[in-house]
Parts: sequence; C-alpha cells; structure tokens
Amino acid sequence: MFQMTIRQLLRTSLTLSPEIYGTARAHANVIRKNAAINELSHDAIQMALLLAPPIVYRGSDGAHYCAANLRSLHLAQRLPENTKIAVLVVPQDELAPLSVMSAQLELIGTLCAGLDERFLPGALRMLWEALPSSAARRELSEDFVSKTRFAEVTGTNRRDFSRRTKPFRSEFRAWMER
Repeated sequence: MFQMTIRQLLRTSLTLSPEIYGTARAHANVIRKNAAINELSHDAIQMALLLAPPIVYRGSDGAHYCAANLRSLHLAQRLPENTKIAVLVVPQDELAPLSVMSAQLELIGTLCAGLDERFLPGALRMLWEALPSSAARRELSEDFVSKTRFAEVTGTNRRDFSRRTKPFRSEFRAWMER
C-alpha cells in the first residue's frame, strides 16, 4: 500500500501535520484517558515507539510532519530533546488526501489496539504477573513497584488483581493456541 522508509530522526524534528488537526483533536480524547503513559520510563517509551513508530512525511519545506500513530508522537515528546527515534517515512503523495488517510490510520490503530474494558483488569493482572521481577516492572515505570500503585496508575481496582481471571475466547487466543 505504501512505499515506506525507516529513518532515525531527532525527536525535536517531528511536528504534527497541520492538515490533520481534526484527527488529532479526536485522538486527544483517547490519549488523555490513559494516564498510565505519563508514568513510563524513557526505555519503556522507546519500546512503545518500536511497536508503533510515528508515520511521517517530508513536507515541501523539508520538515518532517507526523500523519499517523499520533499516540507515538505524543509519547516521543516525553523523551529528551536529543533523542533519536525510529519513524516510518511515507511519500506525501501516497497519503493523499492526508486528512482522510490520517483518520483512517488512527481509527484502524485504535480498533486493533483496543481491549474490551470488561477484560482490562484481568489482562493487566496477567501482564503484571508475566513480568518476572520488580526490577522488570520498574524498568517500565518507577510507579510500577507495587500492585496498589500499578492499579492507581492504570485506573483499575487493585482488588481485581486478587481475582483469578477466567480465560475468555477470542480470535487471537484461538489462533495462539493452534
């Protein structure tokens, strides 16, 4: 679909594309609700950026503008100014019309990354327990030192951590268990 190039750019050289402010405003509601990202360490942010690098294009003025993966651009702003991050560079003409393509990419990203909130506490508990030590948790955030603090940061009820989660059926789980 796209001709993409992976590049390393300084965090400060990325700007939100002015053509996608409507998409950015819609996406800001999702970003604001997840306060846990504000507690992540720089290493954890770099890990998140590896999973979903900002999708950028080079403008006619030579600047790099973020067109999609706005959550990643938001996270990158928390890194020191001299930090280089991986980005996917797409030719601007392949993103036309930019406002539509940006909205499509963000919607697909949100839908694919979404988790039914009924299962969120159980999933977080299972992921917490999958981390082998407090040091592994602390690498992600200094606030991930206890179940109580982790629950506060993620907005879940710590009592849900003591309940056993009954595995739920999903397409992904069915594929994984093949």
